[in-house]
Amino acid sequence: MTHRLIPATLLILCAAMPAYGANLEFSLGGAVEYDDNVFRRDSDKEDDILFRLRPGARIYEDRGEDLNFSLGYAIPFEWALDNNQELRDEDHIVDGRFRYRVNDRLSFFGRDDFGYLRSTLRRERVGTDTAADAPGSAGFTPTISDERDRVTRNEGQLGATYNFSPRTVLRFVTSSDLFDPTRDDRSRVFSVSPVVDLQYRLNLKHQIGVGAGYTYQDFDDRDFFAGSQTQTYRAFASWRWTISDTMNFELAAGPSYLEQEQEDSPVVQTQFAVPFTVVSGPITAFDAQGNPVVNRVVGPGSLLVA
Repeated sequence: MTHRLIPATLLILCAAMPAYGANLEFSLGGAVEYDDNVFRRDSDKEDDILFRLRPGARIYEDRGEDLNFSLGYAIPFEWALDNNQELRDEDHIVDGRFRYRVNDRLSFFGRDDFGYLRSTLRRERVGTDTAADAPGSAGFTPTISDERDRVTRNEGQLGATYNFSPRTVLRFVTSSDLFDPTRDDRSRVFSVSPVVDLQYRLNLKHQIGVGAGYTYQDFDDRDFFAGSQTQTYRAFASWRWTISDTMNFELAAGPSYLEQEQEDSPVVQTQFAVPFTVVSGPITAFDAQGNPVVNRVVGPGSLLVA
């Protein structure tokens, strides 16, 4: 259901936003790959030729006085020459970011990167981390993995800055991360981390600050491993040195306190012991119950070795 709502919502936005002066761009990329083991088997390997297309659309405004934003949607899909029924599929990648300037003191910013992915378990960031990336930048470039799984990824950030003075800035940022795979041997992981810090600029080259943060991380059960929850509390002091227009040095240090809770194991392992006897030597006779009488008994049980 999710992968159907995404293109429908963005289609409406693509039609409506140009009326408000926003820019609209379309992109298309493609690749052809030969794979000598498309099903990742140790035996009975099959080769195939894979075709990939990556159409995308982006709405952005980067010259607004108060509001700047960027919203992109890409749908990479793949099909095969010989095994198209098994390998044909598509991914859904959405990224958005914004910055809203309320007045000279207060600003809000945020970003979100969502992926409903198959065979793109890792994503490498390109471009900058600003609230409104450069036009046409997708924010993430998919990296093909050897495992053809279905994974839901979402990384988000929402924050605000308040300028008490030209030298003093208060910043609050909350980040979240979701990793939800379909494989049983991988954990569903969710984390959220709010951070607040106060920065003071001493001069044009040096800036100092103090702050505090909290992180909650939840690992779900997987196979024979129980889930766990981790909470981290931290405080820190920071120093930033602007060496030149293109080089900065930053240092942050402080104490942290960590709490971890382990859930009960969802798997109960039961071992069954079967008693047996290992005997050695020639059988010379049998007792009243029909058991062999031998020269030497090696171990407890009922396994006979003549």
